[in-house]
Amino acid sequence: MKIFIFITSQTSYFPKSKPSILPALYFAYRHFQRALRTKLWKLILYNVRGEKHTQLFDLEKDPWEMNNLAENPAANQLIRQLTQQLQTLMQEADDPVRLSEPEWSID
Repeated sequence: MKIFIFITSQTSYFPKSKPSILPALYFAYRHFQRALRTKLWKLILYNVRGEKHTQLFDLEKDPWEMNNLAENPAANQLIRQLTQQLQTLMQEADDPVRLSEPEWSID
């Protein structure tokens, strides 16, 4: 699902009903960073010159994102689940980056 909203005035384009909460947000920065934010977690994946890095933050316990949990082996399953969710959102957005590739460059 793709949602694009262009605000051109102060007129509300949203219904008056209770606002919905998205289960996850997907972020992209150029060709070397992708991120997923859920209510509880933030996963950030980097690929700079073929060197991949992962950051994982517990937003409830660590809202300032000071403690990277990605180095903890106990987080591996959660990282896989969040990465799969991120890849699904990337495909829905037609993101040309493929996380499985050694380089994420966009032709």
